[in-house]
Amino acid sequence: MKESTKPLLLALILLVLLIWVGIWYEYNRDKCPSIDAETLHWAYCDHMGYERVANESGLFCIFDDGSSCDTWEFFYSRCGEDKVRDIAPRKKCESIYIYFEGCEEGLVPSEQKYLLEQPHCK
Repeated sequence: MKESTKPLLLALILLVLLIWVGIWYEYNRDKCPSIDAETLHWAYCDHMGYERVANESGLFCIFDDGSSCDTWEFFYSRCGEDKVRDIAPRKKCESIYIYFEGCEEGLVPSEQKYLLEQPHCK
């Protein structure tokens, strides 16, 4: 390869790279980040605003008064029924657990494309 063609080849490679980055940015700029789904019962405790604790006995939701429930028992309202709180509607691009949350007015949950992908409000 001639010395005079190296700068031209380098400039061409750089141009192609810049075009590719520009196309990728344009395609992805309005998309919400993809978030993997947490375990539903674990997320329910967290979204209610309580501390989550895992130990050798299982997964527990710790309430403000110091009492606790197994996260599945709490999720299915078999324990801590009086501890259930209202959850504020989710905003655009916030992940949503369609089993116990909703989106703000005018927004809808995205379709779940992959098994572990967490839907979001759009």
